[in-house]
Amino acid sequence: MAVLNYLGPMDERPQNYPSDPARTKLNLVSHCVPVEDLSGAVDAARLDREGFELVGHRTSVSDFRVRDERDQIYRKEIEEMMLAVTGAAKVVVANGLLHRFAERDARFGAAGSTTPIRMIHADYSRTSGKLAADALLTPEERGRYRRSAGYSVWRALSPPQQDVPLAVCDARSVEESDWIGGDVVLLPPGRSPIEWEGSFYRYNPAHRWCWFSQMNRDQALVFKTHDTDGSLAERAAHSAFDNPNENCIPRESVDIRVTAFFE
Repeated sequence: MAVLNYLGPMDERPQNYPSDPARTKLNLVSHCVPVEDLSGAVDAARLDREGFELVGHRTSVSDFRVRDERDQIYRKEIEEMMLAVTGAAKVVVANGLLHRFAERDARFGAAGSTTPIRMIHADYSRTSGKLAADALLTPEERGRYRRSAGYSVWRALSPPQQDVPLAVCDARSVEESDWIGGDVVLLPPGRSPIEWEGSFYRYNPAHRWCWFSQMNRDQALVFKTHDTDGSLAERAAHSAFDNPNENCIPRESVDIRVTAFFE
């Protein structure tokens, strides 16, 4: 069992300011839910079925704090991996990589790092995901591809079990009425705010939550953030949670966004 934070009733549109929590307007309600451990299961989950998939993938990056390693080596590794995993014709890996430390790690709060997000969400909505994908293409390219899909690639750098692991929700267990759109607003220093529509979720006891307790550095958890093909899993709601098991390792992880285009 795990405690996950859903969106409760609100009279106003949800707003999340990740860099300025004081401005965030979210009514979060905690629920204790079962989380199924899929470690070691054969064909446990597929991207186009449940909306997430565990992929074996080694990285040659030795230190994710070194900008050249993460910006050059890792982005190329992820591009090659996602082309193979998705079968897409074109893959664009985001420039920004998020390096996260849990509170028990001595590096928690270090410059350039972020923290685990203990809130059920998906990075994009149906509308904002397509807009973000289209912005990566030239006008000529937009007529070439029939489908776009967004993904997040999450890698645990600390050994199992992590004290604040990631739970993902089987997309087949989520009803359209469980979803609610809200504003996500980033406030980059010295720049104009960056705003888009994110996805938040109301509690539904039918939700099937999953995790991989034995994830290690040589694996990547890939999950969807949007998909323009409505016949496939559209996105996977996800959230960090506090591992109730004793003797856990403080979490260190990296995640990066990827957009794929299909002919």
